[in-house]
Amino acid sequence: MIRLLHLLRSAVAALLAVALAQANAHAGQGFPNVKQNLFVAARASQAITVIDTDLERVAGTLELGLEPKQLIVSDSVAKLAAIDETVPRIVLAELVSGETKSIDLDFIPAKLLLAPDGIQLAVAGADKIAFLDLLFVKETARATGLPPVRDAVFSGDSRLVLASFAGSNGVVIIDAGTGRETGRIAWKTGVSAIVRSANGREGFAKAASGSEVAHLDLINGRVVGELQASAGAEIVSSGLGKWLLAADASEGKLRVAQSSPFKAAATLDAGPGVSALYSAWFDTVAIASAFRKAVVYDLDAMIKVRDIPLDGTAGPGSVTPDGKKLFLPLEEAGKVAVIDAQTRRLTNTIPVGPRPAAAIMAGGYGVCH
Repeated sequence: MIRLLHLLRSAVAALLAVALAQANAHAGQGFPNVKQNLFVAARASQAITVIDTDLERVAGTLELGLEPKQLIVSDSVAKLAAIDETVPRIVLAELVSGETKSIDLDFIPAKLLLAPDGIQLAVAGADKIAFLDLLFVKETARATGLPPVRDAVFSGDSRLVLASFAGSNGVVIIDAGTGRETGRIAWKTGVSAIVRSANGREGFAKAASGSEVAHLDLINGRVVGELQASAGAEIVSSGLGKWLLAADASEGKLRVAQSSPFKAAATLDAGPGVSALYSAWFDTVAIASAFRKAVVYDLDAMIKVRDIPLDGTAGPGSVTPDGKKLFLPLEEAGKVAVIDAQTRRLTNTIPVGPRPAAAIMAGGYGVCH
């Protein structure tokens, strides 16, 4: 019954998105082509710059009424959610109409997490996680009395949340429909980061203290393998799930592991200051954002291809859903850089105004959070 209701809700969301887009085609307002748009947040600004990723130009701006520190975008319901991590509210923007509304909370939100269905939003606070339905804009469940959340990710079917907490080993499994703990994936240590593979059946967990990365069987809820990375490594599962990428800003190395079977594949030079990792173009390309450059890798040949100089150090960016382009915000330059994943070169820079800090897309390639 629960599964049926979930499918019906997804169908209603899809029909609503189509209807709204058709209505807006006549009104000429808003940003209905959600999957085509990139949403760029800037420091000390309450406005979002919207970029058409096909045309590679600014399509307009969206006023939120707060300075967004975190953004998520759902193409299923054509909505953007934002928090500033200082006040107890979420701002929702209806992307078709451009209208915004505030949802008051009884806690200060620290983390936003969008389910793969694009309908459920998990909002984590100091000791709780609230689950919101973005289609009907209402809270549906809540987990309370929790330790501080380190990281969390939805399961591939959007029914569960896999979370790690300060002072707790392994991964806790929470039912998104009820807010109740339903199980745990036992591991010898605390977990600082969790990622889910594209197939939804497996995931990876990074040790909070130590260099180990665990391979998780999400169907049976157990650890099935372990590799060494580095103590401060960021981990990313590639867009199609073929590779696990790990890099440490202080180590200056990119470590590549094959997902199945789980084994080390290569260790490649990245240079200092790696801040983010991306995969692109059918998992054949990896790109590391580092100090004033992007480092491009060929994952078929397992070699570093080139450094691409940038006009500043990039903030969090996004790869288009087709895996063809990477958009990186350059705060110092007031621009967004465009890297073509096929040619593996910088092809454009788009002026967006002062201090762009993050660039987010709906359904970006390799996004599992």
